[in-house]
Amino acid sequence: MAKRIKLGMDWFSWPVWNVDDSGDVNPNKLPISQKLMSDLIAWQKAYNANFNRDCPHESDFPSEKAANSWYKEGIMLWMRMVDELSPYLEYEVFYPFDYQGKKQLFKHPNELPGELRTKWLNDNNTDSQS
Repeated sequence: MAKRIKLGMDWFSWPVWNVDDSGDVNPNKLPISQKLMSDLIAWQKAYNANFNRDCPHESDFPSEKAANSWYKEGIMLWMRMVDELSPYLEYEVFYPFDYQGKKQLFKHPNELPGELRTKWLNDNNTDSQS
Protein backbone atom coordinates (compact mmCIF):
# COMPACT_ATOMS: atom_id res chain seq x y z
CA MET A 1 0.00 0.00 0.00
CA ALA A 2 1.28 3.45 -0.90
CA LYS A 3 2.32 5.93 1.77
CA ARG A 4 -0.13 8.79 1.37
CA ILE A 5 1.32 12.15 2.35
CA LYS A 6 0.17 15.72 1.89
CA LEU A 7 1.61 19.17 2.13
CA GLY A 8 -0.04 21.11 4.87
CA MET A 9 0.75 23.38 7.73
CA ASP A 10 0.25 23.76 11.42
CA TRP A 11 2.21 26.06 13.65
CA PHE A 12 5.76 24.86 14.30
CA SER A 13 5.42 21.43 12.72
CA TRP A 14 6.80 19.80 9.59
CA PRO A 15 5.11 20.85 6.32
CA VAL A 16 4.45 17.22 5.30
CA TRP A 17 1.71 15.13 6.92
CA ASN A 18 0.43 11.57 6.84
CA VAL A 19 -2.96 11.34 5.16
CA ASP A 20 -4.01 8.05 6.77
CA ASP A 21 -2.33 8.42 10.16
CA SER A 22 -2.17 11.47 12.34
CA GLY A 23 1.00 13.42 12.59
CA ASP A 24 3.53 15.27 10.55
CA VAL A 25 6.43 13.75 8.62
CA ASN A 26 10.03 14.88 8.79
CA PRO A 27 10.95 15.67 5.15
CA ASN A 28 14.49 14.42 5.90
CA LYS A 29 12.96 10.92 5.89
CA LEU A 30 11.71 11.26 2.31
CA PRO A 31 13.75 10.45 -0.83
CA ILE A 32 13.70 14.05 -2.08
CA SER A 33 16.46 16.42 -3.15
CA GLN A 34 18.23 18.63 -0.66
CA LYS A 35 16.95 21.66 -2.58
CA LEU A 36 13.32 20.58 -2.27
CA MET A 37 13.80 19.77 1.40
CA SER A 38 15.31 23.20 2.12
CA ASP A 39 12.51 24.88 0.13
CA LEU A 40 9.91 22.99 2.20
CA ILE A 41 11.59 24.18 5.40
CA ALA A 42 11.67 27.77 4.09
CA TRP A 43 7.95 27.48 3.28
CA GLN A 44 7.32 26.25 6.82
CA LYS A 45 9.33 29.14 8.29
CA ALA A 46 7.40 31.66 6.19
CA TYR A 47 4.19 30.30 7.69
CA ASN A 48 5.53 30.29 11.25
CA ALA A 49 6.66 33.92 10.87
CA ASN A 50 2.97 34.87 11.01
CA PHE A 51 2.43 33.38 14.46
CA ASN A 52 1.18 35.88 17.04
CA ARG A 53 2.59 34.73 20.39
CA ASP A 54 0.55 37.31 22.30
CA CYS A 55 -2.72 36.19 20.78
CA PRO A 56 -2.27 32.86 18.92
CA HIS A 57 -5.86 32.67 17.64
CA GLU A 58 -5.24 35.92 15.74
CA SER A 59 -2.23 34.49 13.91
CA ASP A 60 -2.55 35.07 10.18
CA PHE A 61 -0.79 36.45 7.14
CA PRO A 62 -0.61 40.24 6.97
CA SER A 63 -2.72 40.34 3.80
CA GLU A 64 -4.76 38.14 1.49
CA LYS A 65 -2.11 38.65 -1.18
CA ALA A 66 0.62 37.34 1.16
CA ALA A 67 -1.51 34.33 2.10
CA ASN A 68 -2.25 33.53 -1.54
CA SER A 69 1.40 33.88 -2.50
CA TRP A 70 2.37 31.44 0.27
CA TYR A 71 -0.41 29.02 -0.77
CA LYS A 72 0.70 29.13 -4.41
CA GLU A 73 4.29 28.45 -3.31
CA GLY A 74 2.91 25.34 -1.62
CA ILE A 75 1.34 24.24 -4.90
CA MET A 76 4.70 24.60 -6.65
CA LEU A 77 6.35 22.55 -3.87
CA TRP A 78 3.62 19.92 -4.18
CA MET A 79 4.23 19.63 -7.93
CA ARG A 80 7.96 19.23 -7.31
CA MET A 81 7.29 16.55 -4.68
CA VAL A 82 5.01 14.70 -7.10
CA ASP A 83 7.81 14.78 -9.69
CA GLU A 84 10.57 13.74 -7.29
CA LEU A 85 8.58 10.99 -5.58
CA SER A 86 6.89 9.57 -8.70
CA PRO A 87 9.71 7.03 -9.28
CA TYR A 88 9.01 5.71 -5.78
CA LEU A 89 5.73 3.91 -6.26
CA GLU A 90 5.20 3.67 -2.52
CA TYR A 91 4.38 7.42 -2.28
CA GLU A 92 1.26 9.36 -3.18
CA VAL A 93 1.50 13.11 -2.60
CA PHE A 94 -1.60 15.27 -2.08
CA TYR A 95 -2.36 18.96 -1.70
CA PRO A 96 -5.51 20.41 -0.11
CA PHE A 97 -7.74 22.75 -2.10
CA ASP A 98 -11.02 24.39 -1.15
CA TYR A 99 -13.40 23.12 -3.81
CA GLN A 100 -17.18 22.99 -3.90
CA GLY A 101 -17.40 24.32 -0.37
CA LYS A 102 -15.06 21.85 1.30
CA LYS A 103 -11.39 20.99 1.65
CA GLN A 104 -10.43 18.29 -0.87
CA LEU A 105 -7.15 16.52 -1.46
CA PHE A 106 -5.84 16.16 -4.99
CA LYS A 107 -3.08 13.71 -5.89
CA HIS A 108 -1.82 15.21 -9.13
CA PRO A 109 -2.10 18.62 -10.82
CA ASN A 110 -3.78 16.90 -13.80
CA GLU A 111 -6.68 15.96 -11.48
CA LEU A 112 -7.52 19.59 -10.72
CA PRO A 113 -10.84 20.80 -12.10
CA GLY A 114 -10.51 23.57 -14.68
CA GLU A 115 -11.51 26.36 -12.30
CA LEU A 116 -8.83 25.38 -9.76
CA ARG A 117 -6.27 24.97 -12.51
CA THR A 118 -7.08 28.46 -13.82
CA LYS A 119 -7.15 29.97 -10.35
CA TRP A 120 -3.88 28.51 -9.02
CA LEU A 121 -1.72 27.32 -11.90
CA ASN A 122 -1.99 30.55 -13.89
CA ASP A 123 1.26 32.49 -13.25
CA ASN A 124 -0.55 35.82 -13.40
CA ASN A 125 -3.05 35.02 -10.66
CA THR A 126 -1.85 35.05 -7.06
CA ASP A 127 -4.65 37.21 -5.72
CA SER A 128 -7.27 34.44 -5.65
CA GLN A 129 -8.09 32.77 -2.38
CA SER A 130 -7.95 29.02 -1.76
